Amino acid sequence: MSARGPAALGPAAGRRPLSYADLEGRSLQDFTTPEDLADLADLAGPWPVRWLFEDPDGPDRAVHLFAGCGGWCVGIRRILGITVDMVCVDMNADAVATSNAAGCHAIQADVTTLDPEHPALRWTRILICSPPCTDWTQAGKRLGHLEANILILEKAIDRACWAAGNVINDGSELCFHDDPADCTETCTEHYIARSGETWDEVRAITHAMSAKTAGLMLEILIWAQGLWCLGAPLETIAVEQSAALPEAIKNAITAELTTHPGWDGNSGGFAPALTWEEIDAFDYGSPSHRRRTFLTGHRYGRRTLQRPTLPGTNAADAIGWDRDTVVVTRGNRKTAGGNGFVLGRNDGIPGVTSKIRGWYTTKDAAARFTIPEIAKLVSLPPDHPFIGSRTSACQQAADVVAPVVSAAVIGTLMGVPWLHALRRYLAKLYKPPGRRPRRPQHSDERRTAAQDSRADTGSCAARRQVPEHRSRDC
Repeated sequence: MSARGPAALGPAAGRRPLSYADLEGRSLQDFTTPEDLADLADLAGPWPVRWLFEDPDGPDRAVHLFAGCGGWCVGIRRILGITVDMVCVDMNADAVATSNAAGCHAIQADVTTLDPEHPALRWTRILICSPPCTDWTQAGKRLGHLEANILILEKAIDRACWAAGNVINDGSELCFHDDPADCTETCTEHYIARSGETWDEVRAITHAMSAKTAGLMLEILIWAQGLWCLGAPLETIAVEQSAALPEAIKNAITAELTTHPGWDGNSGGFAPALTWEEIDAFDYGSPSHRRRTFLTGHRYGRRTLQRPTLPGTNAADAIGWDRDTVVVTRGNRKTAGGNGFVLGRNDGIPGVTSKIRGWYTTKDAAARFTIPEIAKLVSLPPDHPFIGSRTSACQQAADVVAPVVSAAVIGTLMGVPWLHALRRYLAKLYKPPGRRPRRPQHSDERRTAAQDSRADTGSCAARRQVPEHRSRDC
């Protein structure tokens, strides 16, 4: 029998589709008919059906935006061993497929088309965001730094706060009303009503920016404030972005999150617990440098990330190459930054970019890094199941949030001892030096001519199979 009783048994009985109101006070187990389950899928989409219902005894729920190929997830699940019910969102089909193959729950979607006040998100406790950073860097010609673009983004941030009601009234009289409905425009020290502007209307403001990816920083505020407006118990935020992010944008985001009643009204002031910090993955055990700025915050107090004392991981030792191997990154071009580096340097190799697909050595111009080797250079496990062409896999690895940093950041925010877990992961991932090094493999030794011909159309196809059992924990 349907959970709604005989009146809703089928077309002959005048069955109507389920609505959100029908779910109140119910559990997923109350709905068993194919018709009801189909309705639940429609109501939940694109989120999991289980998220339509509270699970007091279940793991914390997390929304992970601009998730990439699963670097955050590896840090959370594989290094820390934390159980989190997380849904990862990304536009890139290969990155989504990679995340799912690695055991995550990932969906392909444009973050800017999703509603942060979707009823399925009512019990979200964790928000993780890694917006694309191209427009803040030289790769994007630093378009995000143009004054016109910064002004537009600041305007959009301000409007997002009005849309969320995150604005304190400028009245002239001290307000003593217990019920906000009793307040007038002369009252002060209380928050205004929401402006009525939709999130899509707020997002449209950034359409005037010439730096499109820079405008995605707005999503941090839209999602945090939208979840609070929904009534979600959001208590943890982690954001990763380029170290070149302007201070003006950092300050604007911090100011608005600091004062939002979703946190400030119940925590006695959130300001001490919300910080921006620049972190280099090399300091946490990665063989390559990856400097990024992170916004971290927890609703119930400051969680300070401590820089560990770890021996640097030598890249040559990490992948079993000779220490004196010289890697050429820019061909024969002479640039201000040089066109190569010694792989065995002890101070870490330069950050991995998507161009690593064509990096070669002075010993063998035909040699290339294998995908498992590239994974290890960014602190991913070598068996990370990249989906897509070699070009796609290299791009995914270049965009990843280093798992070693993810473990430190999330471990700190969630109060989980992370340093021992990180040391254990590094010891397993990177064998100690002293073993017999190998020479870089010639491309002909690694793949046949037939495989070579489709290197950019599916060289990672052998790893396309998703495990039969995929954990809901990410």
